[in-house]
Amino acid sequence: MRIISILALLLAMCLPVVAQEEVEKEVKEKEWVRVWPCEADGAKSVSDAGGNAFPSTGENACIWFNWGGAGTWKRFKVKKDRPIIIKAQGDSGPGACLGRLDFKLFEIDDGKRTEKFEFDGPTWSGVAPDGEPKYRLIYFVPEAGKFEILCTGGFYVRVYQERDKPKSSELSDDEKSNVKELIKKLACDNWREREEAQKKLMKMDERVLPLLKKHSDSPEIEVRIRLKKIIEALTPMTGEAVSVEAMKREAAEMVEKMGKYIATKKLARDSEPSKNLSLIGPYAVEPLEKLCDDESAHARAAAAQALGGLKAESSVKILAGLLKSDTDWLVRCRAATAMGNFDSEEVVKALKEASENDKDEEVCAAAAEALKAIEKRKSEEK
Repeated sequence: MRIISILALLLAMCLPVVAQEEVEKEVKEKEWVRVWPCEADGAKSVSDAGGNAFPSTGENACIWFNWGGAGTWKRFKVKKDRPIIIKAQGDSGPGACLGRLDFKLFEIDDGKRTEKFEFDGPTWSGVAPDGEPKYRLIYFVPEAGKFEILCTGGFYVRVYQERDKPKSSELSDDEKSNVKELIKKLACDNWREREEAQKKLMKMDERVLPLLKKHSDSPEIEVRIRLKKIIEALTPMTGEAVSVEAMKREAAEMVEKMGKYIATKKLARDSEPSKNLSLIGPYAVEPLEKLCDDESAHARAAAAQALGGLKAESSVKILAGLLKSDTDWLVRCRAATAMGNFDSEEVVKALKEASENDKDEEVCAAAAEALKAIEKRKSEEK
């Protein structure tokens, strides 16, 4: 009896480990995939400077604004709550005119168009300043299934959305059988079963598209309508795939180039490159933390400011170190302001210390303001 009890105890102790292993298996690999515009106000077909024609929407669509009939806005169908990265790029050199990387972004939900933010990018046109990167990366998470980029200048745009990486390029036999069974249920008598089948198909990846399209000419009107909605929901995620590693490298390269440009030009906190560093998104955190060791005080200040905007907990110790030990008062100021976006005993302690003991009055004031910002958030949350 004692042996059985011991075995039962050992089994119980092992269960959490097994469960954890199962959880880890469920963690899916991610990748980024190109999303093409589904609507645009440009001509149906647009030609580039070389006379090559591109459609305004769909796969291999024209990617620029405000030139050659391309129009001023593009709309993209996406999946809600999955991160987006917009790459806005200008050109530079003789005859170049697409160098104003500013736009407004609207989300469209049930026909309602809502402005989410305005990106104030570089406004050079023709020849960019020496050393300035010719592109910007903008990260955001959509709350609607469609968004619009309204261009107020002129630039090239590429849109990517994060997705779960497909296990393989084709469906297995079991997966094909499951999809076919769900398609059959779209025509069943029970409305709830039809709805459930549609929801399940919409959650699948684009590998199911060939099967869905094969049945899209069904004689039953409701089946055709449902399949059309499913195909439209899955189609945006059919562009070329980009690995997470490649996107991280791009973000790191962007931070490095912007850091060098800020350092060379000794740009202030309100300059376009400094303000937009944090918009690169989570992949910029690690490169920005490295930039905090740069020999240029302007680069360190810009990095601290951007880390405050990104609010990554891993940055707190680095910001606290800058606040306490950096030799430049401006860097300490930016670190203090950035720490006002966090809330922990470590943060409050460091800010109190700086507000009372820093040798520079402006740093003391910045630390005191950061403490007030933390207290204000706390009172609003109660």
